[in-house]
Amino acid sequence: MVTATPDTLGEVLGEIVEAAAEAAAGAPQALQEVFDQAGHTIGQTVDEAEAFSEQVLESLKQLIDPPDWASLLIFILVKVRALDPEHLSVGSMKPEGWSRTLTLTYTLAGKSVTLGFAMTDPAPAKHGIILQATAGLTIPATPIGPLTFSVASQGDASWRMAFSGGLEKPAEQASIDAELFWDPHIGVGDATAGLSVGALRLSTVLSTEPGAPLYALSLGLGDGAAHPGAEAKVDLGKLLGALGAIVHITAIDQSYSPKLTLTQGAGPQFSLGEKSLP
Repeated sequence: MVTATPDTLGEVLGEIVEAAAEAAAGAPQALQEVFDQAGHTIGQTVDEAEAFSEQVLESLKQLIDPPDWASLLIFILVKVRALDPEHLSVGSMKPEGWSRTLTLTYTLAGKSVTLGFAMTDPAPAKHGIILQATAGLTIPATPIGPLTFSVASQGDASWRMAFSGGLEKPAEQASIDAELFWDPHIGVGDATAGLSVGALRLSTVLSTEPGAPLYALSLGLGDGAAHPGAEAKVDLGKLLGALGAIVHITAIDQSYSPKLTLTQGAGPQFSLGEKSLP
């Protein structure tokens, strides 16, 4: 497998996903049949994501009952869509030169952002991940079940990361800034002795603006001192009661907020975000 670096990230991800697809070769064929039912045939170009009808969506759901490794992606998209069916839709599109693509689209006030996975059609159709958004889209931090996400975009653009060729930037001058985080709300104990785990955060900035890197990705746990990724505290003085008043024992308050950042043209950066109190 290719060594993972910021510039080979797409190729590495592609090898992983392609290996998973080969392990369950029957599912792509089943998904192709769903695309056929929706009216999208190989060779047809459809640049905008089109929501599936309820009949086609029902056929899609049958592919994940029960779920297996090959249908995991479908399972996730269908479940996420159920969290907010008023704004979310599962559908498909067919960019020129690419495989037919399974999509998840969030629409707000006539503007939308679409995440697509192109994996089914044979070569020479390209396989990969597609992210496209409408110009002027602004979605403030919005909770959807256990997830919260935000998106801001400038310019109508489609960002395509081919598994075998890296990120393809759009010809237009555009940018998109997206953040997704999940807070498990894990916390045990109290101020005297306790353990807590913060939110998992994924942020992506893609840009063709002059002077800006093409991409900057970061994955982290927590967001610093106010909401650390993991924190453990023990005040033995209070736990020991009267004995603690005689023997002074310093309270322990240790936290970590690890973060990994990948930016075009720079090496990976990792910060443990360690902090000790007092």
